[in-house]
Amino acid sequence: MTALSVEEGYAALAENERDWIAGGRVPSGWKVGLTSVEAQRRFDSDGPCFGRLFSDMASPNESTIEWGRFARPLIEAEIAFRLGKDLSEGDRASDVIEAAIPAIEIVDSRYPQGPAGLGELVADNVSGAGFVLGDAVPFASSFDFAGCRADVARNGKPETSGRGSDCLGGPLLSLAWLAEELTRRGRRLRAGEVVLTGSLIVPFAAQPGDDIRIEFEGLGSVAISFAEAL
Repeated sequence: MTALSVEEGYAALAENERDWIAGGRVPSGWKVGLTSVEAQRRFDSDGPCFGRLFSDMASPNESTIEWGRFARPLIEAEIAFRLGKDLSEGDRASDVIEAAIPAIEIVDSRYPQGPAGLGELVADNVSGAGFVLGDAVPFASSFDFAGCRADVARNGKPETSGRGSDCLGGPLLSLAWLAEELTRRGRRLRAGEVVLTGSLIVPFAAQPGDDIRIEFEGLGSVAISFAEAL
């Protein structure tokens, strides 16, 4: 089977999005993927890509998720932004941020062997499967998002860490990329939307029974647990 091109992937995603909304799913924002050099190399990409968030993908902070909801879930540590107003012509993306939020993204490919290429990744909503938001912090332009450190603990023990600069040079740069790319495609960021800006860590596989907690320096924490497999 011929691999999908990137534009074919976005066309498939747009068709899926229309079907999902017609079926009752409620869009709640956006996610940016491939924000590390390593991830871009894996998919032979020269930049990031984006997918959509829906309200049914969200799980409450500190909650427990049934293991059977996912196939092969991977954990990402992310800084999310909630937008306070629509992005208008002439605005910088940072001008419309209302709050910063510590976040976990759960990625999980619908392809049994993983996406074959970049087009398939995009068509699969950039492997978006779930997310968890911590407490929102009012946005401050003086905060060093690029220098923000994320420390991940699994079952009470250190697992990995990363910094905002590992996400496309900084979460604000990732948001700016998304704003420009959406504008290029005739869309724009809207008030109330949440944007997951990309992972600060190399994603790692969750296991049944895991308790994951991530502390973001200066922003707070976010946590999720996975139930034991039945």
